Amino acid sequence: MRANQAFPSRYLTAADLQGTRPVVTIERVFSEEIGGEPRRCVSFVDKEKILPLNKTNWNAIAEALGIDDDEHWEGHAIRLFTARVDFQGKRVDAVRVERVSQAGRPAPREPEAVTMPTSGDVPF
Repeated sequence: MRANQAFPSRYLTAADLQGTRPVVTIERVFSEEIGGEPRRCVSFVDKEKILPLNKTNWNAIAEALGIDDDEHWEGHAIRLFTARVDFQGKRVDAVRVERVSQAGRPAPREPEAVTMPTSGDVPF
């Protein structure tokens, strides 16, 4: 038995995704006290677990939906996935969020602009 099975939580973790990239529909955005602090959380249609939001995921949802007020996120779809992140000096798995295209596939990521330095721009 894995730890998340022995000690189930009401909060969504990367382990819960089991390597999948589900598209979920936001049912509700609300505040809940976690660790003595109020946190914004998201519940999803037909899902038991909720996602407590950190600033990274809040910003990702706002950008994905093009809506910067979380009171208007209900009914919108997002894709969840697992990513390796730095947390308290360690690399850990975390739940992350991305936009979903109209066809239900992840929207293509915009390529980053690359500027090639000239010889005077190289700092060494």
